[in-house]
Amino acid sequence: MPAAVFLLGPGFIGGEIIDLLISNYKVATLIRRESAVVDYANLGIEAVVAEQLCFPTQHTARGDCKSDTIFDDEQPEQINALPDSASHRLIDLAIIRAGQELASNAKMAIMIPPLIYGVTTRENRLSIQLPTLIRYSIKHGYPEQIGKGLAVWNQIHVKDLARGYMVLLHWMERAPVAEVAENPYFFCENGQELSWGECATEVGRILKETGRIDRSTPKSIPEKQWGDLFGDYSGMMVGSNARNRANRLRKLGWAPLEKETFASLAEDEIPIIAKETGELTGYASVVAS
Repeated sequence: MPAAVFLLGPGFIGGEIIDLLISNYKVATLIRRESAVVDYANLGIEAVVAEQLCFPTQHTARGDCKSDTIFDDEQPEQINALPDSASHRLIDLAIIRAGQELASNAKMAIMIPPLIYGVTTRENRLSIQLPTLIRYSIKHGYPEQIGKGLAVWNQIHVKDLARGYMVLLHWMERAPVAEVAENPYFFCENGQELSWGECATEVGRILKETGRIDRSTPKSIPEKQWGDLFGDYSGMMVGSNARNRANRLRKLGWAPLEKETFASLAEDEIPIIAKETGELTGYASVVAS
């Protein structure tokens, strides 16, 4: 009988992981929409509908500095030192507590990816950070950034991330419970760091070359227009720092294989976005959930 995997959220990332799971595992997944149950049943996946949960988070980043802090997943004390108010930290703590309570029956690890880009295999889905900046640029006629655009994020293609999850899963299947609990954190990045300003400059270059905008020089987005981005969460989503090193996955044999960010934007994401119709209204509600 195949081993069972319960996936929390088959969205942009989870949908890519499902395609790697279904041939060797019995898969169940938590979903938000009742209407999607039949679609997953057709793939042989049991879907469990859950209510959306909201967690408080802290939004202070404005893109005005590059952080000197680089998190290393071989140093869990760095992450454990984060305040409870840090973005996503309450979710991490809930998983860690559950791992402690269920230690005799379950192993739990936490994958912490950086900026995710690329297009998924089956559904041609996009992420929301860079695509939202691209849509904003097309709507307003210029590439944009939060503040000075100096904040930096590591990068990962969604397909490389999905393979990273599989490497993590296979390690968890054979690792002792105590070893997993000792350090539950894993990063997944391809070695590329980009500032939001660099991303805005490249988006501007591509959009101008393809005739989508007339001005290629980035401008700072006025806060009154953050509604076209992520609302009050815009500073965190496209103006904060997220620098980390995926040393643990690399030591398990994982390596990035996909094209880097700018090639992906030019060849994959922007051609899809250029065909979209409809008014851009931002993603504040999505991020809040």
